[in-house]
Amino acid sequence: MQSKAESLPRDRNPRAIVRQEAARSEVTKRLIVVLGMHRSGTSVITRSLQTLGVKLGENLMQAVADENPKGFWEDLDFNRLNEALLAKAGSAWHRLAAVDQEPFARSTFARERIKAAKLLTQKMKNVEAFAFKDPRTAVLLPFWQCVFDDLN
Repeated sequence: MQSKAESLPRDRNPRAIVRQEAARSEVTKRLIVVLGMHRSGTSVITRSLQTLGVKLGENLMQAVADENPKGFWEDLDFNRLNEALLAKAGSAWHRLAAVDQEPFARSTFARERIKAAKLLTQKMKNVEAFAFKDPRTAVLLPFWQCVFDDLN
């Protein structure tokens, strides 16, 4: 089976084709993933997105006075899922050793990918733009990229 890109005439400009396709299809949903580790400015970026109208979910982590008094702006549902993913991968957010990324694309993490896809679908159901941030996502990006691919 040929992909769309492979079946296009070779003499047409790919950028022009992409622009035409984008013009034909109205994009109604946007997902923004804020990546960065602890104390790197991700909270201020995520809060800024919220002030611009991007939804962050209804289950946000509470602020902690001596750590992040204005808030973390992290959805606890993503936090819990990421913690479970790290545990299954034999890691944790505070470990320095690299996480083996290869199993994320295999059936070993199929249930977790389905769960993540359902979570994203639910969070984005009634919003135009949704963002999430959790420092663990930076380490788990290959997993999340599989989920994004699963959801197209």
